[in-house]
Amino acid sequence: MPFLNVRALGYALIAVCVLSTAWITKLKFEISSLNNAYASKQAEAQSCAASLSLQNAAIKSLQIKASGLNEDKIKSVSKIYIKDKGCESELRAYKMLFNSAF
Repeated sequence: MPFLNVRALGYALIAVCVLSTAWITKLKFEISSLNNAYASKQAEAQSCAASLSLQNAAIKSLQIKASGLNEDKIKSVSKIYIKDKGCESELRAYKMLFNSAF
């Protein structure tokens, strides 16, 4: 077979091996850089989660808790008895209301 050149085939095989080795090295470098980026983002996510839990705790501590006394005061304030439409009677009614509620 005159078309089968062993030397050319050997060179082609060596070239394929060199190119595949270079490609594998490049892929390993990409994997390494992606792993570093992943670790960095994971650390950022943990930091954000810690900040979020601190903020949630602060928000919970600022919530107002209603008690039975507050509900009674709210009910008593919601009932306003005014004798007539005059300013003095309205003022007297509001004063009595707030004095009784608080």
